[in-house]
Amino acid sequence: MLGTGVVVAPWESRTRRFSWLYRLARKLRGLRPPRYPSLWEALCNAVVFQQISLVAAAAIMERLVLRFSSAVRAGDTRLYPFPAAASIAGAGEEELRGLGLSRQKASYVRAIAREHGAFDVAALRAAPLDAAVASLRALPGIGVWSANVALLRGCGRLDAFPPGDSGVHAAVRALSGDSAVDLSEMLDELGDRRGLLYFHVLLGRLQAARHPLHPR
Repeated sequence: MLGTGVVVAPWESRTRRFSWLYRLARKLRGLRPPRYPSLWEALCNAVVFQQISLVAAAAIMERLVLRFSSAVRAGDTRLYPFPAAASIAGAGEEELRGLGLSRQKASYVRAIAREHGAFDVAALRAAPLDAAVASLRALPGIGVWSANVALLRGCGRLDAFPPGDSGVHAAVRALSGDSAVDLSEMLDELGDRRGLLYFHVLLGRLQAARHPLHPR
């Protein structure tokens, strides 16, 4: 889950081609790519976070977890594990909609909860990226963006990068100081470590909100 076994040397080498990214990578040196503990959790999050703000999606996900998870105690603290797929598969549509999901997303998460078990994570990690994306797209509600997010966050595939993410693209423009930055060219240069850009940009955006980064 913490990505401690990931070798990041190839990433550090490739960031040298982009001065702003190299500075960011040095600033965040030691960062490893975290993963969800299961493909089910990655797919469910991918659907919930589709086309809405991070704040709204996080609020919906919190309600979903609190409703369908059984709390465990750690001393005086109550912790809520991610709900089992079976609990979501058997939930009613109106109950899910009451948590903030649209009718369509409620249908998707229930279907994914029923069908995700047909996928072998090891096979998804070993398959060519295009084939792995195509496999996940067979699931209801999983498009190219969601499939890449699930492969990156659920399978640890660093060659996956969610295309067409306007938030990530805007963050790259802001962090690089280049409004015309070519993200596609950058991804090609980063090659099979491009997924690490996703994590660096997200953290860089949060960091810049507190301490603005000024390209030099």
